[in-house]
Amino acid sequence: IRQKFSTCTQEEQQTATKKLLLQLQNSKLSSTIKTETSNIKSNAKTATSEELANRAKDSGNVAFAAKDYETAIKHYNQGLSYNIAKLNSVLYSNISACAIALNNYDHAESAANSCLLLQPNNLKALYRKATAQHHLDKVEESLATLTIGKNLDEGLYSDKSKKKLMKSIIKLRNIVLNKLNEMPIERYSFSE
Repeated sequence: IRQKFSTCTQEEQQTATKKLLLQLQNSKLSSTIKTETSNIKSNAKTATSEELANRAKDSGNVAFAAKDYETAIKHYNQGLSYNIAKLNSVLYSNISACAIALNNYDHAESAANSCLLLQPNNLKALYRKATAQHHLDKVEESLATLTIGKNLDEGLYSDKSKKKLMKSIIKLRNIVLNKLNEMPIERYSFSE
């Protein structure tokens, strides 16, 4: 600044410096305000989508409780359309439960697989996938899925719902093992 205004008095240089600093601050402030406004708008969109996804999930849960499984699936799919990462695995797992209740085991297995891609250690999804496989007479696959679920139990599940789910996994695994023992040897699939 001093080089640019070398012909000016010291007072004029100070005034010019103050003006430049003020312009610089205003420029930065304007840029900061624009960035913050953009962030607020972006967060508002995310919050709105998340809120709508949660509403769809809650509506699906109400329909599920009323045993209106097809309507529940529609609501869960609506929730998936918002693509909220932390809800998607729950929505897929819930769709799997509805499909099992409707005896649509292919759909149940597919939805459980989608959940497991997002959350590989989801016990409910593993149980629902194995249940679907069991009903589809995929005995070996069901056993493998149940074994994965059983292996997740390291005595860490202290809450009652997880203990109950683990008991269900072990019970279904025993049923599948018995079914496997009853199968003729020709139905076994051996890998080379």
